[in-house]
Amino acid sequence: MTTEAYLCTPQGGKRRSIEEMRPKRGIAVGQSCMDTGAQWDQTWAMSSAAGKSGFAALWHKVTRIGVSDQLPPTEAKYVILNNTLVLFMSGLALAVIPINYLSTGVEQPLVTLALPLIQAPMFMISLVLSAKGHGYLASLWFGTVAAATLLGQTWIIGRATGIHFFFLLHAVGPFVLVPPRYHLWVFAQSGLYFACFLFALIGVPATPLVHFSPAMTETLLDGNLIFTFISLVAFGYYERTNTLAAEAEVERERQRAESLLLNILPAQIAERLKRDTSPIADGFAEVTVLFADIAGFTPLASKLQPAELVGMLNQIFSEFDAMAEKHGLEKIKTIGDAYMAAAGLPVQRPDHAQAVADMALDMITAVAKVKTPDGSQLHMRIGIHTGPVVAGVIGKRKFIYDLWGDTVNLAARMESHGEADRVHMTQVTADKISAEFDCEDRGFVAIKGKGEVRCFWLIGRKR
Repeated sequence: MTTEAYLCTPQGGKRRSIEEMRPKRGIAVGQSCMDTGAQWDQTWAMSSAAGKSGFAALWHKVTRIGVSDQLPPTEAKYVILNNTLVLFMSGLALAVIPINYLSTGVEQPLVTLALPLIQAPMFMISLVLSAKGHGYLASLWFGTVAAATLLGQTWIIGRATGIHFFFLLHAVGPFVLVPPRYHLWVFAQSGLYFACFLFALIGVPATPLVHFSPAMTETLLDGNLIFTFISLVAFGYYERTNTLAAEAEVERERQRAESLLLNILPAQIAERLKRDTSPIADGFAEVTVLFADIAGFTPLASKLQPAELVGMLNQIFSEFDAMAEKHGLEKIKTIGDAYMAAAGLPVQRPDHAQAVADMALDMITAVAKVKTPDGSQLHMRIGIHTGPVVAGVIGKRKFIYDLWGDTVNLAARMESHGEADRVHMTQVTADKISAEFDCEDRGFVAIKGKGEVRCFWLIGRKR
């Protein structure tokens, strides 16, 4: 009978007896048998749950010996697996003692008791090494003790029982139990176990110490081969589970990174950046740019707590983001209390001016519903202009998709020279949307850096 294995599944804990769990105070005289039975059923359920809970807590504690907050999770799993196998192998070594003793056909059963008695405490030394923070030494000790005792078992019961086939588990054990940073030692361990396997094949005396009957020898051979096969399947399943979990985690992180990137850059630009990290610059003959700014924000900000200020801006700009998605605009950036968006890029569209006009009207309506924490009304100025721009991504860190050109500057001037709760635009934009929107001529306005510019107010869509 062998004590070799590598994987286990812990079962439920020890159940305490009814007598141990029975309440100390007696049952009142005259209480019905049904009540008594119900109380005993409840006591038994509590006993079972407490036993399982206690065993699970103890198992969790012991298998995590050597696992600390400083230990990376990628290494902690190796320590936990090694501790789990140590417990399983120690329990298995002790469990086979009575089985070996009671086995039929064994002429010298006492000879088989010494090795398992030595094996269990020797395995436990691995837990001590883990507790001292020597995870790799714990794994090395466990594997070496297992290999040495397997050689002893081969000498005691003979190769005819197939006991030496458990060295196949030692071939893969280091690759499962040793953390990646000790990868060179993995091959050294495998070489050591291979040498033990060769010695079991050609160095162990052909005549075993314990003689089994032919029937028992065949039974042991079949059992050891089956157990070896099952253990290899368990190893494969464990590694496959870890691999699938790692692949799923990589995919989740990839999707998370992709989502973060798409929150910063347009999808088309993000794809180009993934293929080529060189600066991106595209010219667009005609787009419409929108600037929006909260009127009177500076004095308002001085009266609000930081959390109130950020919460209010987040509420407003989050609603603007939803509008941009609804109308097909590309959000460019926010600067303080200013919001910048554009239509007609990075994918061109003929109705870019109309899309921006619709969003501008929705923004005015949305802001009118927002109250400051002190109950006052918010007001917003919006400016839009249509013309050519250069759009792209520059720099190496903290990428942003930005716009450059006179069109951007003039759109910003439209906002700063506008009025609260109104949409201010140039004649170029007004001419493009006048068939669908009502526009009010404001006349010529002196614009810094541009001189006299004819401007319009956006009133609304035509009925």
